[in-house]
Amino acid sequence: MDINWDRRKRWKNGQKEMDDEKWRSIYNSEMLSEVPVNYGKDAERYRKPISNILRSMKEYGLLYPYFKGPRYADIGCGPGNLVNCVAMNHPKWICTGIDVSDEMIRYGSFVASKLELPNSSFVASSLESFDGGPFDTITMYETVEHLWDVHVGLKKAARLLISGGRLMGTVPHGNYADGGLHFHYFTPQALVDQARGAIPLSAGLMKMNPNRIVFWTPNIGEEIFETVDVRTIRTNYKCKT
Repeated sequence: MDINWDRRKRWKNGQKEMDDEKWRSIYNSEMLSEVPVNYGKDAERYRKPISNILRSMKEYGLLYPYFKGPRYADIGCGPGNLVNCVAMNHPKWICTGIDVSDEMIRYGSFVASKLELPNSSFVASSLESFDGGPFDTITMYETVEHLWDVHVGLKKAARLLISGGRLMGTVPHGNYADGGLHFHYFTPQALVDQARGAIPLSAGLMKMNPNRIVFWTPNIGEEIFETVDVRTIRTNYKCKT
């Protein structure tokens, strides 16, 4: 199902609530066009790209130093590369990938099996319908913009955390055009405002990629400011900037 931004916005405005199965059908189509999958390679050809993804400070590597185990979940995990990478680097952690696309979950599970990662598992579910946890760390990379209701989704994510657990991730800035895959766009302030009452968050522009907003819970140390443009930080708690 090919849905551009204008059609999706009209479709969303005509719905009173999200239907998981309809959304799964749409998202499966989009993810398979955006993220091609290949089931025919040997194990080492899956291992190499996964083992390198934490090196990029424009993406996963930026927040990886703040992950805390042993129970870790990536919500909106896509093909599961990050989950399998963390499982590979932390064999004593329990790593869970959650995504509404059953096609992506099938692929992530296949790669985990291929790489013999018994601590990596995947669940096909929307965030709102997910029944699991609790987790020490939850990441949501480029996921919040896909939520039907941002406040409700973040409130659910908060309930999946242990007391003192960490939530972090990225969303596209409002100036960034993605070609029609997102329901929402944000400024740091808008994201913090929508999280208020659900979970305390700080948000700021990424130094290396100002089209991306980084968000994090206040129990993550202030050293994160080294990678975030402190002039743009918006927060629900007092911090030194």
